[in-house]
Amino acid sequence: LFANRMSGGSDEDEVVIAA
Repeated sequence: LFANRMSGGSDEDEVVIAA
């Protein structure tokens, strides 16, 4: 989730990054 916000991606992408 944090990585997504830093990269400015979408919520769906943040889930994939977190996983």
